[in-house]
Amino acid sequence: MAVNIVERPIADIIHESFIDYAKEVIEDRALPDVRDGLKPVQRRILYTMYRSGFTPDKPFRKSAATVGEVLKNLHPHGDASIYNALVKMAQSFNKRYPLVEGHGNFGTIDDNPAAMRYTESRLSPAAMLMLEDIDRNVVEWKDNYDDTMKEPEVLPSMLPNLIINGGSGIAVGVASNIPPHNLEETIDAICAYIKKPAITTKELMKFIKGPDFPTGGIVSPKGLLECYETGTGTAVIRGRVVVEELPDDKRQLVITEIPYQVSKESLISRIANLVENENIEDVIEIRDESDKDGIRIIIEVDSKADVEKILGRIYAKTPLQSNFNYNVVALVDNKPKVLPLREAIKEFVNHRKEIVIRRTRYELNKARKRQHILEGLIVAVDNIDEIIRIIRNSKSVAMARKELLKATRLSEVQVQAILNLKLQRLVHLEVEALKKELKKLVKVIERLESILKSEENVLKEIIKELQKIKRDNPNERKTEIIEFDKISIKTKVDRFTLQINDNKSVRKLSPDYRGNRGATLKTDSTKTIVSFDEEGYIRKFTSRTLPSRVKCKVLALCNEDEVADDADIIFVTTDGQIKKSAFSEYREIKEDSAALKLNEKAKVASVLIGRDESEIIIITEKGFVIRFDHLDVRQIGRIGIGVRAIRLEDGDKVVGAITVNPNDSKKLQVETRSGEKKSLEIRKITSQGRGGKGTNFFAPDSVIKVIGAK
Repeated sequence: MAVNIVERPIADIIHESFIDYAKEVIEDRALPDVRDGLKPVQRRILYTMYRSGFTPDKPFRKSAATVGEVLKNLHPHGDASIYNALVKMAQSFNKRYPLVEGHGNFGTIDDNPAAMRYTESRLSPAAMLMLEDIDRNVVEWKDNYDDTMKEPEVLPSMLPNLIINGGSGIAVGVASNIPPHNLEETIDAICAYIKKPAITTKELMKFIKGPDFPTGGIVSPKGLLECYETGTGTAVIRGRVVVEELPDDKRQLVITEIPYQVSKESLISRIANLVENENIEDVIEIRDESDKDGIRIIIEVDSKADVEKILGRIYAKTPLQSNFNYNVVALVDNKPKVLPLREAIKEFVNHRKEIVIRRTRYELNKARKRQHILEGLIVAVDNIDEIIRIIRNSKSVAMARKELLKATRLSEVQVQAILNLKLQRLVHLEVEALKKELKKLVKVIERLESILKSEENVLKEIIKELQKIKRDNPNERKTEIIEFDKISIKTKVDRFTLQINDNKSVRKLSPDYRGNRGATLKTDSTKTIVSFDEEGYIRKFTSRTLPSRVKCKVLALCNEDEVADDADIIFVTTDGQIKKSAFSEYREIKEDSAALKLNEKAKVASVLIGRDESEIIIITEKGFVIRFDHLDVRQIGRIGIGVRAIRLEDGDKVVGAITVNPNDSKKLQVETRSGEKKSLEIRKITSQGRGGKGTNFFAPDSVIKVIGAK
């Protein structure tokens, strides 16, 4: 057996093999295509999910199912790389406009996702825009790796995905790093380019002001023009920081947004090391309060600290200020190319021109075929007697087809449509429907033909599609573009209405909320909130330490700094006792503490804070009401015991109390056991001495709640 051995220098073989390998990595692995902004694995995932029916209107499906299908049919390079690509397309902190909707643990900015057997996914609405028209012969198809099926070379991509979602990749000798941008701004820039192809980069930047990262942040405009003119350059990003004022003159820096692709855990560690190594004494504590609602890194500082100076050092020496290195490299005609902004827009527009032309031709061809059939059916209906005679006299379908072709000027397609026609279509209404359909179809054909007549009409169609996407997907910019020296650290004050319901749940509501269910208070994030409850305890909170529920029913709330030291705090208990103390008695309390001593089985019925009115009205469950001057109750210390306010009958108890002016014309309102609301004119309640039995104004055992005076 002859052996054919070819001797060649090993250097040449290695060189050629490496070139082939490098070409494969560049074209089929690492770099996105300029037309749809996708790497092959991403495109294969989206197409597989579309082909499998994992669309936004369907239930989520196991991610493992998608990975398995992609691995089996299109991308035999390991399940880990496929799942990793799927996850990144679903992460809202990774993609400005996610192409996959994830259900389950898809990871956080610091943590890895769950395994694919635990998560579920489906296409996002944005991905559907990428895939729209794919079944209309608008893109070229190629064989998969084992020639068992076809896959699209590129997606139709109605979205300018390369620009709005960016991307990164490292190939052999080539790297790409493209930032994401705002959809509305990008669409405006593309439309401006279509209307004026000679538009300059500077003019385009009137629309695209800079990158728009999913994690927000602040970007300096310095250097952006160079990035967009050349496709390479550096943008400087800063995290967003606000100052929150705390009680006791304390302040804290709150990082609410961090630079794109910066690890939160790493950032906190770097800040902590900076504080420790450079001995920044003004920093009291660093903690992470981030949750599902967003980033919240706290740097608590001394009240006398120079916040600007501390923040400047953090920006300079930690990733809170980072660089994003532009290197806009994508495949153009299967070759890597550095793309300035205008060039990237041009390539997208060229791609969409081809898609619109091919789609229009497909629809036009389909419409013309239908027109041809409708014209044949209408001819048949107009000559129905002759048609039926020919069919009845024919011995077979083939003979009927042959005789119809001979007797009429109809084509084979039209004759076959006539033979397939159901008799019910011959009724008058159905005939009219055929004529109406033909009339509409003629208009559709005219419109499609007009699109193909000129490039200008094709471009108008592209603009119309883009404007519709913009209208349907309003989207505000997340990243602010501003000179760093013009940034002022904003003191954030969060105003809200605090409500603690009778069921003990705590809610933060709109500052404009006007309801009166439970205990309510207008407050903000700078206040210390004081609560008094039915067990006789005083508790203090800030907006950050508010619990989701309290231990027992809260009767009154106040902002500590809004109550004067000499203001009265009046406690009325269910067993008829009353106690009055100055608010200063409770000013220094830091933790939960008893506000008064209660007799056995007694609870606090009402707490009246800092009122200027001079008379007190107390109401009991059996309907007794007593009114007396507040001077009848002297101020005592916090640990003092109260005095009798009303003499109760056996089985009776106090349900509430209010304060009023002597000449008050309002009405006392109460709620009865039956749910009925009853009122009593306050002027009808005679003032008497403290400690009496009062007067019975309501039915026995009927009053369960005092609403107030209105």
